[in-house]
Amino acid sequence: MKRLFCFQEPKGLPGWQGAGLTETCGSNPQGNRYVLGFELLSDEMTVFSDEGIPASYDVLLMEWAEGRSLAIAIGEAALAGNRRELRGLSARFDALALWLLRQSWAHGDLKPENIIVRSDGTLVLIDYDDLWLPSMPFSATPVPPAGNGSEGYRHPLVASGLSVGAYADDYPAAVISLSIRALAEYPELYGRYHDSDRIIFDPEALLAGRCKACNFLKTTSLVSSPLLRMIESHTPRLGWRLRTELVGRP
Repeated sequence: MKRLFCFQEPKGLPGWQGAGLTETCGSNPQGNRYVLGFELLSDEMTVFSDEGIPASYDVLLMEWAEGRSLAIAIGEAALAGNRRELRGLSARFDALALWLLRQSWAHGDLKPENIIVRSDGTLVLIDYDDLWLPSMPFSATPVPPAGNGSEGYRHPLVASGLSVGAYADDYPAAVISLSIRALAEYPELYGRYHDSDRIIFDPEALLAGRCKACNFLKTTSLVSSPLLRMIESHTPRLGWRLRTELVGRP
C-alpha cells in the first residue's frame, strides 16, 4: 500500500517543490528512520483551470507507514493522564525535530498529523508535498508558498506571507515540543485548550500575549523553559537556540 500526493504548484513555476527532490532527500532513503521511501512521477497529472488552460503536475508516490498519527497518540495519552507515555513521545519527537532541523531541506508542514507513530513506537514523517528544497527560490511566488505550513503550528508572520525557506520547521517544532512537554506535566491542559487546529497553543494568541495555555505555564516550573520564550517570539527563525534546547548543547 502507498500514498499518492500531488504537488501544490505546477511544474515550471518558481518555487516548484519537485525540482531537486530526489537529489536532496534521496528516492529511497535506506537507513533513514524518519523519512519514507518515495518515487517522483513527472508530469503524472494534468489539471485544467477554469479557463481551460492545462498545467502539468508532478506526483509523489510514497510508501505507506502503518500506525497512528502523533496527534492521535498525544490525545489518547493526555486524556488517559498517561504522563509516562507523553514523556516518551516528547523525547522521540525532540529527536526527530533535531534531526530534521539539521537537514538542508525543510518538511514545510510539520504538525502531529504528518508524523506517524509506528507499532514499535518509532516516529516517521509523511506528506512531502510542501517541502522546501535548497534548489528552490527563497521566496516562492505562488500562494501558498512551500513551507507555508498549517494553522495552529506555523508562525503568524508566515501565515501573513513571510517566506522562511530552510527555517520553515523551526517554529512548528518549538510549538509541538513544548506542547508535549507541557502535557507530560499537566495532561489536563489537553481537555482545556485542545481543538482540531492545534494541540494546546494558538500562535496568533501567543504573539498577542493572550494564549491561555501559555499564560498558565507561566505560573508553573515551565516558566523558565526557553521554548516558552521561543513560541512567543516575533521571528519564526529559531536556529541554534532551538537545537540547543532540544539536545542541551549546540
